[in-house]
Amino acid sequence: MQKLELEPRPVGVGKSLSRRSVLAAGAAAMTLMASRAWSADAASWPTKPLRLIVPAPAGGVSDAIARLLAEPMSANLKQPVIVENMPGGSGVIGCRAVLSAPADGHTMLVITSSILVEVPHVVKLPYDPVKDFVQVADMVRMPLVLVGNAAFPAKNYDELIDVLKAHPGKYSVASYSTGTRAHYAAVVFNHRAGVDLQHVPYKGSAPAVSDLVAGHVPLAFEALPNVLRHIQSGKLRAYGILGPTLPELLPGVPSLVEKGLSELALPGWQGVWLSSATPAPLTQRIHEEVVKAFEASRARQQLAGQGYEFSPPADLATQKKAFTEAFERNAKIVQKFSIRAD
Repeated sequence: MQKLELEPRPVGVGKSLSRRSVLAAGAAAMTLMASRAWSADAASWPTKPLRLIVPAPAGGVSDAIARLLAEPMSANLKQPVIVENMPGGSGVIGCRAVLSAPADGHTMLVITSSILVEVPHVVKLPYDPVKDFVQVADMVRMPLVLVGNAAFPAKNYDELIDVLKAHPGKYSVASYSTGTRAHYAAVVFNHRAGVDLQHVPYKGSAPAVSDLVAGHVPLAFEALPNVLRHIQSGKLRAYGILGPTLPELLPGVPSLVEKGLSELALPGWQGVWLSSATPAPLTQRIHEEVVKAFEASRARQQLAGQGYEFSPPADLATQKKAFTEAFERNAKIVQKFSIRAD
């Protein structure tokens, strides 16, 4: 019988290849199992009441958005949706509450973009906004306005500049928190307008606007929805808007971008965020549910005409790109104007 000759091979090669194949197959199987488990989690979510954490006092924009969102979400998902206000610490208290909760989609963050794309450049935080959070939905955008108490001795922007230049350091300007776009605006305004306003940070929009209306602070940079009704009632006066003019809401009020504050032209936005540890299929499911709930007619009707601009629909990848670009842009503004925490 003819002897079968086998090609020689080094000892252990076949064993090594087999081990690699088994490990690769095992990893693929584990990935597939995890993917199926996450998809199952997304399909069964939610399994308990949902928490919407608002790192601001009741009465502000974030609080209003959260409460408008809670009702349709609860109806759609057949679970209670609880709004929890956790103000203070430039948003740190609320953000840490979300990160410390299980990343199972039952605890969400409802905030203005300032907390994650502006504050981190001025205030040292115990987390990395870009790495630790993922944006689920960008719902509404809000222009910032420079407003004053009706008793302030200036009727328009030009008179305002004259008064401030005649009394350097005499007047103060409020922001809704240290490190936010309102804080940036105060610093940039001083540089560009050649004035010396003293910055007074608050723990949210609600107390800042309350003191402004009461005359305890003369001026403020504030989101338009928070002050529009007071402007329309005559309790406050608008001197300028950061962005395009809005003649239908603020007739005759100039754009501060045209006055030299082009660095702050982009509006802030209100959104819903999750811990980035949340599985991707579940994040996608929550994105879809939040968008559906917010598009409910009651929510949109209540916000219409109050100074909000509805954000165009965007997928998660587009939102992530916009978030990263805004974060990097703000870092340059802080460096350029040497903005620091008060």
